[in-house]
Amino acid sequence: MILPEIISENERRKKELFSYYNPITGEGSPIPRFKVNLGSSFIYLPEIIKPLYPDELWDDLPGTCKKNGIPVEDMMKVIEHIRYAHDFEYWCARCVKITDKGGSDLMYFKLRYSQRILFARLYKMFSDGLPVKALLLKARQFGGSTLIQIFMVWLQFFHFKNWNSLIFGNKESQARVIRGMYSRLLKYHPKDVMEVSFSPFEGSSKTKILNEGDRDCVISIGSMSDPEGARSEDIRMAHLTEVASWKKTEGKTPEDVTQNVRATIPNIIGAVEILESTAKGVGNFWHTEWLSAKRGESGFDPIFIPFFLIEMYYNEFDSEEERNKLIKGILNPITKQEERSLSFWNKGATLESINWYWEHKRKNRYSDWRMSSEFPGDDIEAFQSSEMRAFDPDYIQRARKNNCAPTFIGDIIGDAPKGKDAFVNLRLVENSQGALKIWYMPDLDTKIANRYIVSMDIGGKGDKADWSVIRVLDRYWMMEGGVPEAILTYTNHLDHDLLAYKGAQIAKFYNNALFVPESNTYDKENITEGDHIITVLDQVLPFYSNIYCRTDPEKIRQGAPIRYGFHTNTKTKPDLIATINAAFRDEDYIEYDEDVCNEADAYSIIDGNKYGSAPGTHDDKLMATAIALKVSDIIPVPSSYDNTKIKRTRVIKGSAAVI
Repeated sequence: MILPEIISENERRKKELFSYYNPITGEGSPIPRFKVNLGSSFIYLPEIIKPLYPDELWDDLPGTCKKNGIPVEDMMKVIEHIRYAHDFEYWCARCVKITDKGGSDLMYFKLRYSQRILFARLYKMFSDGLPVKALLLKARQFGGSTLIQIFMVWLQFFHFKNWNSLIFGNKESQARVIRGMYSRLLKYHPKDVMEVSFSPFEGSSKTKILNEGDRDCVISIGSMSDPEGARSEDIRMAHLTEVASWKKTEGKTPEDVTQNVRATIPNIIGAVEILESTAKGVGNFWHTEWLSAKRGESGFDPIFIPFFLIEMYYNEFDSEEERNKLIKGILNPITKQEERSLSFWNKGATLESINWYWEHKRKNRYSDWRMSSEFPGDDIEAFQSSEMRAFDPDYIQRARKNNCAPTFIGDIIGDAPKGKDAFVNLRLVENSQGALKIWYMPDLDTKIANRYIVSMDIGGKGDKADWSVIRVLDRYWMMEGGVPEAILTYTNHLDHDLLAYKGAQIAKFYNNALFVPESNTYDKENITEGDHIITVLDQVLPFYSNIYCRTDPEKIRQGAPIRYGFHTNTKTKPDLIATINAAFRDEDYIEYDEDVCNEADAYSIIDGNKYGSAPGTHDDKLMATAIALKVSDIIPVPSSYDNTKIKRTRVIKGSAAVI
């Protein structure tokens, strides 16, 4: 593009962002509407209303009324009441009062451009006869919670009786604020349209019932600190707010609460389940839900509104020269800021929105990380969890394109957990809650040397300790110029002797693979390197000998002691990080496990020179993978020793399950 083309495109985007919108006439609505001729003017009604009357009425309402002896005023009153039930935007503009962002003045609720985008997605599910199931990833000052709650009220007022709802937050105060919006709506709702009020339900301060005719809709609130509200058996709608902030309580996790809610909501038209939150890092419940929805696995519609589609984040330029300077940076980006501006432009931002972004950052002295967190341009940067990321988010996003569900979940066992019999009759045992996840089974038919690497990162034994992780790297495609694939993850808390056997069992299972245990425990439990290595050697080496040795062979011949395992310390750890960073950047390996990418996204540079995980996250799978990749760089490239040269076929399930 050239400067005039960018200016022209920018004018188009501005026109769209500030497009004319009149909910009273229906002009500018995001939902399908049809034109109604009122004689001297027009209105636009939702398509769902059209079948209620003959087309001739809509084509010429005054003429049709006169022809049938019906006063036009009477017909307009009938249409108005129909619109309350079927035209959400009209009802909001006529009947719903909210406070402005300052929290003082009351005003009728007129949907902003960004809210209309959200409403269109929710309304389509409802009008298509589907349950409304959505995830809303929020930027600041978006107003998404307001829209969601008022949409649910509309369904209770006009569409469904006995349609109970739940508002659930991390803290009860969050849920009360949202329900307070409901209370205010009832207080100011026009009595000639519907006279409504709340009263306590069965004496409960947390549960209210809607007093209007026979609607009998109960509205409950709950929180992670007191999650009993999620146990109701007749919830039809649920608004789960600030999900990323939910903290695990005694005997209750965010996953548990959400599952309890989902179990009560039927899969029918009018049912609503909406989770909304800002992003609070990666690898947590909210991030996992979001990624699942993006992959189309959960049935939820993932909705994200970038900062540049929120009208208030917009600054006019002081001069044409200032505008053209920004355009020239977009056309030929040199600085990091210009590259970011180009990224925003390519995603659909106006020049004025980009101008606001940099002006806001400068005035408030915000860091890049804070701007990305509070005013993200896409969902990926929204989930950034660390101001000093160890890995570029673009690198991790490249790795995520291969993430997928494992083909097997369970465990691997022999005839005994320890000793010689641990390697007899090795077999897989399926269990949906198992510690072992496999994407590809071992290939038993193709004879390849140096093909599989089995790495092991040592964690603790207690539930609150770091995880112990075992990974398998398949290096087959390196023979043809390809890259290795991480095809297995084992995650557990085990005694170290049992863990050593588990790693050796997996190595045996994968064609007697090279077993690379970590040779120290990072002082996780004040266990010395010698203690751990002695455990591995004493317990496993007599029965499985293909264990990685880091001592130079020449020094061994000269009498130096053999040192087994990969030693991770302050000197080797940066090298491990550099290795996996390059692999992410250059797409030099294939990662199927989403958790590894989550850990990488949360991995940070601390105090300028140390590496570590963001609070509440782990790095165990990341480090086990880095060890495997580092060793892969050291040992010879795999080679075939099968003269038949049978082409390898991946084994996903089947006969490879038993050795």
